[in-house]
Amino acid sequence: MSASNMGLVINSFIKLVGKTIDPVPSRTTVLNMNVERLVMSQNQVNESLTNQQNLALFTDETTKFGSKYFG
Repeated sequence: MSASNMGLVINSFIKLVGKTIDPVPSRTTVLNMNVERLVMSQNQVNESLTNQQNLALFTDETTKFGSKYFG
């Protein structure tokens, strides 16, 4: 899902649990959270696999129709 739609998704989910949130995170905030998620997940994998050999971490990014997708 694109970061520009994330605010709508967050709002919909919050309404399902009977709460409200103000303000809803902006597109930029969502993109920053995604970068932080990537760093945290890589650190977690690094900590759990420190004694392993022949390992590599890879990420991928592509742009389609003006939107960036990470994997």
